[in-house]
Amino acid sequence: MARIARPSLALNRKTLRVRKTGTSLAVTVPKEWADGMRIEEGTEVEALYDGVLTIRVPKPPPEERLLKKVKFDKSVDLLLNQLEKSQDAWSRAEAAKSLGSLKSNRVVAGLKAAASGDRFWHVREAALKALGELGTGAALQALLETGMPEDRRVRRGLVSALGNFRQEEAGRVIVDLLEKDESPYVR
Repeated sequence: MARIARPSLALNRKTLRVRKTGTSLAVTVPKEWADGMRIEEGTEVEALYDGVLTIRVPKPPPEERLLKKVKFDKSVDLLLNQLEKSQDAWSRAEAAKSLGSLKSNRVVAGLKAAASGDRFWHVREAALKALGELGTGAALQALLETGMPEDRRVRRGLVSALGNFRQEEAGRVIVDLLEKDESPYVR
């Protein structure tokens, strides 16, 4: 039996058989499916017969199981504070996304500051996209005032945000980026 890694399975469920055993899940798949799988350390792979593999994926221990997901809505002030002062880039980006869904002009200044001044590109991109989700005139003005980002990933976020507006100014910036930007990531 070969020890390979845990698979990321995106397989046809009609032909996939999953069995629960005491401490693992066993998945039986055709051998050709396993060729493209990413398999992590700790998973057992066993050839049952020609062309069929059984992959055993260990269950997480009880202390690592997710018991419940809780969604709690944060106030605008709390989200703005998180966007501005959090040490974690992921939480700043999540705050920007949450602020974009609030549809309030009150958040434009905080999102504009994050879009133009945050040190991590993903936060800047999330703030630009959040401004695009707001869809207000103040949000469009903030997008146009942030200037052209240096990072191509952030420029792609700018194009995505401007795509939510029907005003001519937004269209001109998008066309300019599509015609002149050197990065295919943006186009």
